[in-house]
Amino acid sequence: MEEATESVKHPKEPVPPSRIRKSSGKPLWLDYFDTFSRVALAVIGASWAITSFYAQRAQNEHTLQIQIESQQRALESQREISEAQLAANLIPHIKCADDEQKLMALLILDSASPRSAASVANALLKCEQPPAAKSAAQSFALATSLTELRANFLRQLSDARQYRRFGLDQQAAGEYEKAYNILPVAFKADVDHSAATNARLALESARFAEAAAWFEDAFRKIQTSP
Repeated sequence: MEEATESVKHPKEPVPPSRIRKSSGKPLWLDYFDTFSRVALAVIGASWAITSFYAQRAQNEHTLQIQIESQQRALESQREISEAQLAANLIPHIKCADDEQKLMALLILDSASPRSAASVANALLKCEQPPAAKSAAQSFALATSLTELRANFLRQLSDARQYRRFGLDQQAAGEYEKAYNILPVAFKADVDHSAATNARLALESARFAEAAAWFEDAFRKIQTSP
């Protein structure tokens, strides 16, 4: 009876939280470690997802670039074969002596195969010809060289546009600059040189999408085959 009275008079004090935590057998630092681990795992997961996305994007762009370059090489090979076949058919009609067949063959060769026409024109300069014919041969040789320059420029510009069409801005900007570097005199009036200057500044700063857009604006008046 006395013991009951004592317990009523002196109630037990509440246990401090720190002692309760200790009594649970789990240190306080372990709670912090658990929280930190969860946050760290979330950050690592997000970083991995972002890295994987850009890695996959880079891989896709590399694969696409290889496909485009392969297609361009195939087209160039087909073009060379066609030009060689045409030249083989026309060259027998091209002799030192002037006649209608020679003139027609040269005109066709110049329009369809500038490279072959330039070679033939240079060969014709070695022929023994009257002064007037010699002068005509020199003029034709110069014209075929200019035609070849224009053809090379248009092919380069077409390649740049193909890269940009598929979203490969870095490759497109580089090809555009190559085209601008070999710009023939015949096309200079059709080019916005101010836009080309802006394109080069953007390219120097590795702003490839902006550079490609500026270059396309500079060449917008020049048509290329699709």
